[in-house]
Amino acid sequence: MLYDNFIERCKEKGVTPAAVMRTMGRNKSSASYWKKGTTPSSDTLQKAADYFGVSVDCLLDINPLPLKEARLETGRRVTPESDHQGFPAT
Repeated sequence: MLYDNFIERCKEKGVTPAAVMRTMGRNKSSASYWKKGTTPSSDTLQKAADYFGVSVDCLLDINPLPLKEARLETGRRVTPESDHQGFPAT
């Protein structure tokens, strides 16, 4: 799921997965481990989300809306501290 979302975001942005990984300061082949089911660190997930302008939840397919759309839909700012529905954690 993560790998598929990552590849889709790369296609949308017109970049290769290797280029994204290098930009994030990671090994260019790191994403291939995601295809096999390995979960990246939270730091890597956040860097990827920031690169694509989406939430970590979006990359993990928990909340598939990009940040801008999630903000519009909920009327609230979506942050990493927010719960998976885009509302501030209580």
